[in-house]
Amino acid sequence: MPLNKQSLGRLCRVVTVTLLLWVLASITDSTAQDYPSRPIKIIVPNPPGGSSDIVGRMLSNYLSAVMNQAVVVENRPGANTAIAVSTVVHSAADGYTLLLGTPSLTTFNIYQKHPGFDVEKDLAPISQIMVSPYVIAVSDQLQVNSIRQLIDAAKKNPGGLNYAAYGGGQVLTTELFKKMTGIEVIRVPYQGEAAAIIGLANNEIQVVFATAVTVRPMVEAGRVKAVAVSTATRLPSMPDLPTIAESGGPNFDAGLWFGLLAPADTPLEIRQKLAKKVAAFTNEPEVVDRFMSLGFTPKSSTPDEFGQLISAETQRWIEVAQFASIVPQ
Repeated sequence: MPLNKQSLGRLCRVVTVTLLLWVLASITDSTAQDYPSRPIKIIVPNPPGGSSDIVGRMLSNYLSAVMNQAVVVENRPGANTAIAVSTVVHSAADGYTLLLGTPSLTTFNIYQKHPGFDVEKDLAPISQIMVSPYVIAVSDQLQVNSIRQLIDAAKKNPGGLNYAAYGGGQVLTTELFKKMTGIEVIRVPYQGEAAAIIGLANNEIQVVFATAVTVRPMVEAGRVKAVAVSTATRLPSMPDLPTIAESGGPNFDAGLWFGLLAPADTPLEIRQKLAKKVAAFTNEPEVVDRFMSLGFTPKSSTPDEFGQLISAETQRWIEVAQFASIVPQ
């Protein structure tokens, strides 16, 4: 049966679209196979010298070696990591500008009315890199040696204890602890974690959720007491320190993580390629030893798994912020 002009036109359009899709798929495959063909930047949202900078530089050195291409770290601190995130969001989605992400990615809408981007829409997850609990530490002058004793002391004296607040995610983790235990501990702002630890040692505040690498020297010096870790598993570098659940508290599980992300629309093939490299990185013995010494546990993931983590934590912190009466500014 001969084709009329209308049918022939439809057939031509179908063939054209099919060929176009095939060409685009071929270009994407070729791009992924050739990647990387030029230097890669990892944007770190904190100043040089901090834990995120250390992680970023360790990863960049590894990727440079195994991908035979320069991978450099660019520090973009400021605005509670928003400057770094915005830089990556507005970069080309080609895998050559990446973000070293932290839990602050899940709190932008809590603290800012108009952050200028939507993390879940404007960034594409690649992989987690590491996880770490907070260490719950108390003043040496407080007659408390366990989480159970801390909860009891706070309930006996509602509002009589203070906790140090120095970061968005750290505040929300502490507020989650308050919510789950039904205690009232007063939030006291500090300019940074180091200042908070000094305040704890001076009994200006009585409780702090802190990173192991920062608080451990004060614990070892006998200036403050560590009573638990905030995740469901113990910290390998402080194996005698129980979890909150093990020491008489609720089944609590919240902590820090670092992960790698790219601009939205970065091809999945490139992200999967990077995820495999991150997985290999986190299994390197030297990397494991270095991370453990900092109080971190290496942990990689697939892009989908990392995306699910970001989505779940975003929702959890929104609920905690409502409990804590935190209003975006």
